[in-house]
Amino acid sequence: MEQQTRHLREGIEATRRELEAQLAAVDVRSRRAGGGGPGANSTTVKPPKFDGATSWAVFHRQFEAAAVQNNWTSNEKAAHLLSVLQGKAVDILHTVPADAKYEDIVGALQDRFGDHQLAAAYRSRLKARVQASSETLQEFAAAVEQLAHRALVGLPVTFIQTEAAHTFIDGIRDRELKQHLLMGGDRTLNEALNQALKLEAAKAAAGPPARLRELTDAPDRASQPPDRRREGRPVCWQCVSAGHLRRYCRRGPRDDQGSGNEHMPVTRGAHRHHRPQPLGLRLTFSVKGPIIA
Repeated sequence: MEQQTRHLREGIEATRRELEAQLAAVDVRSRRAGGGGPGANSTTVKPPKFDGATSWAVFHRQFEAAAVQNNWTSNEKAAHLLSVLQGKAVDILHTVPADAKYEDIVGALQDRFGDHQLAAAYRSRLKARVQASSETLQEFAAAVEQLAHRALVGLPVTFIQTEAAHTFIDGIRDRELKQHLLMGGDRTLNEALNQALKLEAAKAAAGPPARLRELTDAPDRASQPPDRRREGRPVCWQCVSAGHLRRYCRRGPRDDQGSGNEHMPVTRGAHRHHRPQPLGLRLTFSVKGPIIA
């Protein structure tokens, strides 16, 4: 099986080289002719390569433009199209005959790699697309526009632009910027992008709000430790003297501070249950009654 596949690929490569040689001969003959034909052009446009990973609609449009510029016939267009296939796209040679017409080759490639085959997947990606943290507004708008054209293939351009604008506005990370754009109503993607860029520039020029700057510039007093040293010496919190700590203090609190007992709460019923006993007497209880010792 592997040997057959290898032989098949070798045959495809040989056919491709033969087509490229034929195309080179055609180019040489056209140069020697000196552009004497009615639609001949002195400038030769080289068509792009197609590997099946890029958009088929974009490639087909570029290829048609090159064919018109180079004044190719239908057979020449078929030969040039087969010569620029790469990667997964070259496997289409297994399904088309050797003498296939240009329209048949285009139809086979469109059925395999056309955007309408992946429209549902592109619509899901378009719906879930949001702006990345490192993505600018221009980059985000370009990615959304590309997805929208692939997801809504065949629809009017104005409708595609409007849907792309909705996805662009909904996916912006800046909530304040998004709110301003949502109040503007329906617009195209380019209009939404221009408005977003103006708002972003105005916001950057205005800077943060005054209250936010005040909170940012002010020191965090809650996180700063209290000043417990004076001139490099520890300070007592009880007598407010330098040289020792509170747990080693032998003085009482300052007169203006008081003892601190006046602020202590009094437990309800404390005086009622606390009855001092006479000195020298001890009251005990037995089965027969109290005994004074």
